[in-house]
Amino acid sequence: EVEYTGEQVSITRVNGKRIVEVSANFDDDDVSALVQATQKEIEDNFLTNPDNLAGLDADTIEFDFGSETQNQESFESVLIAFPILVLAMYILLAVQFRSFFQPLLILIAVPFSFFGVAVALAATNNPLSFFVMVAFFALIGISVNNSILLTDYANQNRRAGMSPRYAMADALKQRTRPLITTSITSVLALMPLALSDPFWESLAFTLIGGLTASAILVLISFPYYYLGLEALRSRASLKWQNRKSR
Repeated sequence: EVEYTGEQVSITRVNGKRIVEVSANFDDDDVSALVQATQKEIEDNFLTNPDNLAGLDADTIEFDFGSETQNQESFESVLIAFPILVLAMYILLAVQFRSFFQPLLILIAVPFSFFGVAVALAATNNPLSFFVMVAFFALIGISVNNSILLTDYANQNRRAGMSPRYAMADALKQRTRPLITTSITSVLALMPLALSDPFWESLAFTLIGGLTASAILVLISFPYYYLGLEALRSRASLKWQNRKSR
């Protein structure tokens, strides 16, 4: 929709250059996701036509997205920090569990939380924002606690002589209640923040959705990943022993 507000009654200059400002608003809450798409649409379908430039060069057209520019810069910094965070967590877990593969197994809990985050944001009509990314960073550290809990207990059972299947079955039996209790108390603690303050709503619902999905999927799916890894490790160990015996 285009609205003409009348003739220009003042001359605006920036750094000594005369400018004409054309403003527009989005008819959508998810502004951050539309900024780059809108700029590309204008550059590809509007600025490529010389008739639309009023005799000006295309490089004289500048975009100003206000606070969204800072949001875009924040997203870029998040993309840089994310692999560093994951690498630091992997190194810490590798030292703790003395394994190169089990940390990868433990970090599976992170993608488990994606589904819950997507459902929570869609159900509450919250767009992807910088606060959502901050909450997701916190969620990475919290969600892996569930898989750490099961892996550590199963490893203790393995050292006690149990088979992988019985070790994980006993871990589920002994750790399901603490795991569920921890997740429920965390979700309940976040509910007042999610329901009372719109400013923190997206952050709180991101954590709530991610924690819920991670807890459920870790209990349902994670044991099979653990057993699969243990089967691969046993097979590799058997091949290594056969080679040494030769």
